[in-house]
Parts: sequence; C-alpha cells; structure tokens
Amino acid sequence: MNERKERSIEELLFENETLKAENEAARERIAALHAERDRIASREEKMRRRLARELHDGPAQLLSAIVMSAQFAKQILTRTPEKLDKLTTELEELELLATKAFHHVHTMLFNLRPVTLATHGLVPTLESYVERLRLADDFAVSLKIKDFSERLDVKAEVAIFSVVQEAVGNARKHAHASHLELGMAKQDGNLIVTIRDDGQGFDVARVDRSYDQCGSLGLLKMRERAEMLNGEFSIESAIGQGTLVKLIVPLQASDGTDSGKMEG
Repeated sequence: MNERKERSIEELLFENETLKAENEAARERIAALHAERDRIASREEKMRRRLARELHDGPAQLLSAIVMSAQFAKQILTRTPEKLDKLTTELEELELLATKAFHHVHTMLFNLRPVTLATHGLVPTLESYVERLRLADDFAVSLKIKDFSERLDVKAEVAIFSVVQEAVGNARKHAHASHLELGMAKQDGNLIVTIRDDGQGFDVARVDRSYDQCGSLGLLKMRERAEMLNGEFSIESAIGQGTLVKLIVPLQASDGTDSGKMEG
C-alpha cells in the first residue's frame, strides 16, 4: 500500500513538473508572439511615417507651388491683362511644376506596387525604375545587366527589387551622391545584384553597432529579404569613398524549383 502511495505521489509530482514546464513554454511562446506583434506594429508605423514624409516633401510641396503659381497667373490676368508675356512665362513654369509633381506621384505609386514585376519580370521593372529615377532626380543613374534575362519566382523578384529600392533610397537621402550604378549579373549559379554610389560613404561598423542597439528599418528590411532568398547581403563603405551594397542570390532557390524556401 505504501509503495503504491509513494508511486502515486511521484507520478503526481512528475505530472506537476511537466505541467509547470508546459505552462512556462506556453508563456514564452505567448511572449514571443506579443513581441513579434509589437515589432510588426512598430515597423508599420515607421513605414506610415516614412510615406507621410515622402508625400509632404515631394508631391505636397510641388502641388502647393502649383496652386500659388496658378493664383499669381490669375492675378496677372485680372489686374494687368496687358502683361501677357509675363503670364505666358508663369504658365510655362506652372506646367513644369505640374509635370514634376506628376512624375513624383507616379514614381511613388511605382515604388509602392510595381505591377510590372508580376507582368514582365525583374529586368524590365529595373529598367523602368531607372528611367523614373532619371526623371525625378538630379544625379545620374545607370543600369548594367550581364548574362541575365530570365524570370524568377515572383516572391524572389519582389524581394530582390525591394533590396534595390531600399539601397537606392538610402543613397538618395543620405549619401549626397552624384552618380548611382545598379548592376545585375549571373555568375556561378548565382545572381549578383549591386548598388554602388559615389557619395560621402559611412562607417559600416558604427552603423552595425547602432543597428544592434536600436535597429534600423532599412537594414533590417534588406537583411530579411536576403534571408528569404537564402542569399548573402553585404555593405562596403568608408567615409568619403561611397557605398557598395551587394546581394548574392542562389538562382536554384529563386527560380521556382525550390519555392518552399521562399515562404515567410
């Protein structure tokens, strides 16, 4: 009888410890889910702020200038109708502003959802992207594609283009570059994507340290995309020497033959 009681107590203790361990594991999983939810919410908020800034600094200011120019042209017409030459000049400037605003809006829409990725693929999308950059920016942009023209898995194409967008965005906003060179080449079963600028450069080690402490949405986004592609991501830069962003993607894992790796 005593042996059965002792065995029963041991079993209860064992079950109790098992339940404790399971409860602790469940709490950890819940905490991890909450942390992931908060991280996603934080990223979404940062993206909303970024989009709001881009709208304010680009199309919003251009449209405001268009409104003021139109009002000024109206005043010229009503108050001094004899000054038609001045009115013509004002209207020409108004047309230029409207055209620039149009290109800004279309570029932003293209950046948010480049439908050509699904319909035409990565290469035509990059070609269109570069043309839009040339229209919108003051620095020169070039695109060099070597030995690559095929289609990849759609998720892979979206991820690669996302890395290019982020790197180009960083160069435009922070590098003060006069020239930007995009490259894409097929080599040894890999797709090599490079984004090089001749801007002011930066201390990569210092940025990495600050990334570990407080995170960087841009770096996080590019590294996550590289991981999705089972690829390699690197940044080479130095003060005064420009920046080179490189993405190496194994083509076998990105052409749809191993699409399961692209989940997530």
